[in-house]
Amino acid sequence: MTQRPSTREERRAKTPATLPERFEPRFWETTDQRQGVVKEIRRRLEALRDDAGVDRVQKEMLVRRAIFISIQLETMEVQSVEGGEFQAGVYTQMTNALSGLLSKLGLEQQTTKKVVNLHEYVNGGDK
Repeated sequence: MTQRPSTREERRAKTPATLPERFEPRFWETTDQRQGVVKEIRRRLEALRDDAGVDRVQKEMLVRRAIFISIQLETMEVQSVEGGEFQAGVYTQMTNALSGLLSKLGLEQQTTKKVVNLHEYVNGGDK
């Protein structure tokens, strides 16, 4: 078992940061739209856009991040049950990030209230 470097300097020395010479942005719209995985991502994007009532660029950005994180989580789950490595800490952080994104989109879990008839309501049966 290899020991993890204990200081920030040791970790940096082991894997120095490198930047690409030129940044080239990539977007889902520029991918091969015929691929099954891209079609599934687009389907999920549309469904979440509809559920969240995306009407601003900021919401669109959050929807895209939420879909990406949810796919990463699903992939981790499948790999885990197929005998692969499971990183509980990474999984938990990603789940929390997804929860935060969905909350910001207004998709937090709603609690349902018991429906009572008018007679029960008048007599205090809604408590």
